[in-house]
Amino acid sequence: IAYFDTFPQSDNTSFNGTWSNYPFFESGIVIVSDINNGLFILKPNYNDIISQHPIFESCNESLSLSVATNTGFDVLSYQWQTLENNKVVNLTNNNTYSGANTAELTINPVITTLDENIYRCKVTLSDGKIAYSYYSNKRDGFPLGYFAVEIKGKEVYFLNQTLGANSYQWDFGDGSDISADLNPTHTYASADTYQVTLTSTNSCGQSEFSYPINLSVCLPMADFSFDQDGLVATFNNQSLRAASYEWDFGDGSALSTETNPVHTFLEAGSYTVTLKASNEACGETSHTQTVNIGILNNATSLSNTLQLYPNPTRGSLTIKNINADHIEKISIVDSEGSVVYQQQKSFLNEITLSSANWTPGMYFVIFYKANGVKEVKKVVKY
Repeated sequence: IAYFDTFPQSDNTSFNGTWSNYPFFESGIVIVSDINNGLFILKPNYNDIISQHPIFESCNESLSLSVATNTGFDVLSYQWQTLENNKVVNLTNNNTYSGANTAELTINPVITTLDENIYRCKVTLSDGKIAYSYYSNKRDGFPLGYFAVEIKGKEVYFLNQTLGANSYQWDFGDGSDISADLNPTHTYASADTYQVTLTSTNSCGQSEFSYPINLSVCLPMADFSFDQDGLVATFNNQSLRAASYEWDFGDGSALSTETNPVHTFLEAGSYTVTLKASNEACGETSHTQTVNIGILNNATSLSNTLQLYPNPTRGSLTIKNINADHIEKISIVDSEGSVVYQQQKSFLNEITLSSANWTPGMYFVIFYKANGVKEVKKVVKY
């Protein structure tokens, strides 16, 4: 029995959480769909069953591969597998292979067409658990390079999972010194995307494995909306992943570090308001808006009658017309101006839209009234 909480926000038994899953992949991966938090790809975290993974240890001379399990596990069966056209194929005993259902696979050395093949073993235990070995390297004996990462802000922990190597060189993609550590930790200067290359070497030769590391997901996203009453503006902070804030109200007054400040302007006019949002791990971003104080505009007549929630949104967005003002049309566009939703018919009360397929970022919801008045509200998809 295993568990994974896809909706940690609450332990209620209502509408939230998982609605479907698919546990039948050969790899053991489980796909889970959560109505609130989206798609999860899960790998069961069994105890370490396999103690020895298959590897060709000599250069073009190895004829066999083997696996072994840790003590305490009762093995019911072995099944050796390879990849053909990116599909997993079970091996059988024939002129090419022997021991396909044992802990040791033997390969016919005469058949040179197998030189590019890699192999793994599916181990089934008597209690029904299934474990898979790592894929082997090729028969040339070159290392099979691979690594996993754990990202904490701009600090990255690299877990080397290479098979068959005895030395390593890490290029972190930022111009820093090459590292020869087995499992290095590297701190980047900025939250960008870096192409990391691991070069693994043994007596047969060397191989490279490269993978892009994207650190920008930890950057805060600054954003805000505001309500005004005369010369008083109430700012609603809608930033994501931020721990501290700095507000410049554009009128020469002192900066504010409040989360949701209320500011009184001395006179009517247009002001450029800038919010800086930052976190200690990754840095800061800023967002600027022109705020019209004491100036009537099209938005004033609608600002208190329309609601968007939740904002930020993840899976769905509800638009509510509180006073039932007659809205002729609704359009939603992304930050590049592409229309993601449009409703031409009249809208009086409330609608709920799916935002699950929207790309994370800023969106603009445009409301049109029959008399030509329109309002633009912003919503963030994360």
